[in-house]
Amino acid sequence: MKTIEVKRMLIQKIEQINDPKILDEVNRLLEFDLDSSEKMVLSNDQLKAVEEGRAQYFSAQIKSNDQLDGEIEEWLRK
Repeated sequence: MKTIEVKRMLIQKIEQINDPKILDEVNRLLEFDLDSSEKMVLSNDQLKAVEEGRAQYFSAQIKSNDQLDGEIEEWLRK
């Protein structure tokens, strides 16, 4: 679907919404998307967590989603 078609479809759907909570949420999502060009500022703890995660990734200390799903299944069977 072309961009213009998606925009028109979204406009039509939004025009049909009467629930203020849903409209607020749609507005919040659109504002997030428009503001996503701004840089995110992380705290020192957040930066440390990101650095630890990157180090684990690059040293192959990670598990695949399938491996983790298997572990969860094992835990649930206990």
